[in-house]
Amino acid sequence: MTSYITDLTDDLIEFAEEAEIISLNSEKIDQALELSQQLNKSTQQWQIYLQLLALFGFEDWLKKREPDLRIIVEKASVMQPAYANILDVVCNLQVGEFKICLIPTNYWSDSEVNVPRAILDLPEFIAHFYVLVGIDETLEVAAILRFIRYDQLNSYHAQLQPQIDWTYSLEKEWFNPLPDELLLYLQCLTPATIPLPAIPSTRQAELSQIRDELATQLLQLQSRPLWNSLSWEQGTVLLTHPELLNWLHHSNSENTPQQTTYLSDLLQILTQQALNVGQWLQSQVNELAQELSWQPLPMGVFRQNLTSSSPFEASIFNEIRDNFGVEIPEEAVGAYQDILNKIRLYPLSWSLADSQEEWTLFLIVTPIPGQPSLPEIELRISDQTGILAEEKLDSQHNKSYLLAQIEGTYDEKFLVTITTTDGEIQVSRLFEYRNSPNSEIIN
Repeated sequence: MTSYITDLTDDLIEFAEEAEIISLNSEKIDQALELSQQLNKSTQQWQIYLQLLALFGFEDWLKKREPDLRIIVEKASVMQPAYANILDVVCNLQVGEFKICLIPTNYWSDSEVNVPRAILDLPEFIAHFYVLVGIDETLEVAAILRFIRYDQLNSYHAQLQPQIDWTYSLEKEWFNPLPDELLLYLQCLTPATIPLPAIPSTRQAELSQIRDELATQLLQLQSRPLWNSLSWEQGTVLLTHPELLNWLHHSNSENTPQQTTYLSDLLQILTQQALNVGQWLQSQVNELAQELSWQPLPMGVFRQNLTSSSPFEASIFNEIRDNFGVEIPEEAVGAYQDILNKIRLYPLSWSLADSQEEWTLFLIVTPIPGQPSLPEIELRISDQTGILAEEKLDSQHNKSYLLAQIEGTYDEKFLVTITTTDGEIQVSRLFEYRNSPNSEIIN
């Protein structure tokens, strides 16, 4: 046993033979307190505080015992508010190439420890090693108590009975009481020695199957525990989609009508197949037009002073260029789709000249030829972070078109939604940019 405090109090003597004890300096304690208070969920502040103390104590222990081992905390669950509020452990912590899960406890002498079911049942949270970290905030100490490998813990899985609150009770005697052996494993083993289950490829399909019912449940959750309102199957879908957890976190913090609207958009982004505008630049737009209801724009339509190729489009694009100073490059490509026999939607796309990783989606909504004006509609653009833009037409409008322009990286998707004034969705299309010859054309 190694101790990093000079005066071991009577309260710690019973743990001295099996625990490596680390003093928590006041700076780390204050940091843990401040971070836990920033998460805006008072019922969870104490558990988050313990998670942070366990993380800081483990970091300090590792740096002192094996400073060559690299620890990466950026992706740890406690550093992500949406997960920190739900999981009472620190998962997805990385040491070298190993995934670590810290299980904080302030009941050192109990024979069992409760852990979230997710860290054993969902591959997204499973770790190579699970480390039991004792916390005594009064004495300002943490202790590396015990650890267990995933393959060893998984051998007990058949004995576990899930509790109603989505937890398992683990016997402490299953855990190895010698932390030095954990250091040895981290130095000498490779991750392949302890294989972890792969994340299923069915996550999107699972969400698609329960999308509508999950949306209803999420809108009613408020600040209640997930297990109190959702089945484990619904919880699995929610926990494996961090975008939905982020929505839930922000919704609890700022419950606004826009958050409700955005949930519908987010579910579409996560389940709808995207239209790959990157293929338009590869002259595959004819195939696109054949399979979908989009009509390709003729090549050269964005040249200045175009008068013969497509007079209707040319007049629109020239007017936009002249009135708004929007420069649509000649290499831009696009298509259009008619909606309700009243509205024409033009998505235009081009790669940014000064960037190898960014693209532009430029949207134009006009009345179809022969229609005098646009009906009362709203154009909304969302991505996986929120609603990016909203343009509205009301009964007083005198506009002949709506415009919106969004720039993003190649890994971003944009959902374009057109609704009527009563909120009814008329069209919802997801766009992405994947400049790959093997990309599929999908609706």
